[in-house]
Amino acid sequence: MYRQEKIDQLKNQIVIDSQWEELITAGPVTINLLGQLIILSSSHDIDLKESLPNYEFTYMKHPESFSATLIQISNEGWEAFFNAHKNMDRIQSYMKQIPGHVQTSLKLYAKGTPRLIQRLLPKSLASIERIGNECIKLASETDKKFHG
Repeated sequence: MYRQEKIDQLKNQIVIDSQWEELITAGPVTINLLGQLIILSSSHDIDLKESLPNYEFTYMKHPESFSATLIQISNEGWEAFFNAHKNMDRIQSYMKQIPGHVQTSLKLYAKGTPRLIQRLLPKSLASIERIGNECIKLASETDKKFHG
């Protein structure tokens, strides 16, 4: 029975890995295609307003130029990924602080006097909560960049 469970876990892992592989390879392929489109559009630009006269362009800053729109997409994508990278570094840094706060809280609870626990434990737990809230803020900020 144990052996069959291991085999099933390995099969499931392969499915999970292949799904991630598809997601990860899609990014570079998309960036490559975007770059090729930018190169092509630089030699023959299209006026999107002229091509779609009755369409209202909401997000495009320069719909009169397909090339400028591609550059806008490229810049906004770079900014979103850079922001995500920066925020992930900050989240990682914050998360490294949590074990120290948890150890401090446990030591206080195990060895502290009731008065010491009453004074310091809430501060230690509040630090953990503050870190959690900051991480949520950073993750939400990143999500917002990707979803507009």
